[in-house]
Amino acid sequence: MTSTLHVLATTSDASGSGGGLAQLAIFAVFGLALWFLLIRPQQKRQKEQQELLSKLEVGLDIVTVGGLHGTIVDVSDEWIDIQVDQDGTVLRYQRQAVASITRPGSDEDDDE
Repeated sequence: MTSTLHVLATTSDASGSGGGLAQLAIFAVFGLALWFLLIRPQQKRQKEQQELLSKLEVGLDIVTVGGLHGTIVDVSDEWIDIQVDQDGTVLRYQRQAVASITRPGSDEDDDE
């Protein structure tokens, strides 16, 4: 009778460790899904933003994160100066404030 109980105990221990391995596999799958759904797209957006900022040069028409449209008149490592109207009003922004580059004359020349 003792040998029967010992065999049953050994069998239940083996199935219990398989359940732990299955839980570990589930956590690994959730970790990969989290990486593909959240972390990877964020890294891609950061790379695209860095490429955009590296392309900034005098004469480009841009839009800032606040929605301000203007033309770059001066560029430095930290700052850009943006001309925002025909009268020559120039505003200084940090480079990181640039949201996108628009084609020169695409929006403003339509009004003339």
